[in-house]
Amino acid sequence: MEPVYISIPRFALSGGNLVTLSLAKYLSSQGIDVYCCSGFKIKRPNDVTLLKPQRGKLNSFLNLVSFLFLSIHALIVKNYVASHHLTCILNFIKKSRFALVQDIECDFYPQKLRWIGKRLWSNYLSSENLIFTNPHLAYKIGIKSNVQGFSYIPIELPTTFASNQLRNHDVVAVIRDGEYKAPQKTLDVLIELAKRGWNVIAINGTRHDYQYPFIINNLDRDEFIKILSNAKLFLCLSKWEGLGLPNLEAYVCGCDIVSTPIPSGCLLSDLDFESVEIVDSDCSAKLVSDIISTRLSTNGNLRKNNDDAEFLLQRKDSFLEINNTWLCYAKDMIQGFAK
Repeated sequence: MEPVYISIPRFALSGGNLVTLSLAKYLSSQGIDVYCCSGFKIKRPNDVTLLKPQRGKLNSFLNLVSFLFLSIHALIVKNYVASHHLTCILNFIKKSRFALVQDIECDFYPQKLRWIGKRLWSNYLSSENLIFTNPHLAYKIGIKSNVQGFSYIPIELPTTFASNQLRNHDVVAVIRDGEYKAPQKTLDVLIELAKRGWNVIAINGTRHDYQYPFIINNLDRDEFIKILSNAKLFLCLSKWEGLGLPNLEAYVCGCDIVSTPIPSGCLLSDLDFESVEIVDSDCSAKLVSDIISTRLSTNGNLRKNNDDAEFLLQRKDSFLEINNTWLCYAKDMIQGFAK
């Protein structure tokens, strides 16, 4: 089998690139000859470090150049794994051997450009073999798949979990660009909760400079995990996510979850319905605030369990097992169809 080249645009820190790099490292550990491609550099998986991206026009331009170079690279090599719909835009010339489908990416586009997104998305799905990160995503797209488990990025639990610590943050949420991420509604809920006296934290991952005392700038992954380890509840109101990795990370860190029915929310609800509350994406901000307030007021005694080290390690180990199942599924796909 010839080497496998996996696209990781710009080696930028993102949920999608974390999943892709994790897969690349696993394949390498299984004896497969793997290279990671950023569009500008090619490295072995263990030599790749994902860096927090910078905002601005220059960054956007470099992203586009990266996508173009990766798409050209896809024409040259036999075993190419596209990880984003723009990393194989030349599929109409030669189809990529694999596409790692992590989201419904045509929804990223503004309404006026949605028709372009749908064409590019259809072009991406024409890749020879599709690898999905979870069964809910495959079902949503309408493609039959034998996907096993779901992708998850293991985290190191802070040592403070060893004691029944008092968590300082009542609610944590991430505000991100894109209408389908529901940034304004998320902000409205947090404003309402703050008025009611709850200690809330909003991590600003948008281009906007919000002026609220509970908002902090975008964090790297280690900083994000530290925040989650000191929180009682994590909120996600996205209308859709390919998976919704922060929900999984928050759950492993001991948080209760209030989420829309995105894949990670549904998966968690199936595993532990007592710790997870699914709210409809059309729920008003006031109703969501009422649900969270009630949960925080009545579930105070559960915090001791959620702060217990053994309890949290059980959560972590169960996810590792599910992720290993998914990694084996992805490896079998690649080994079975690579040339």
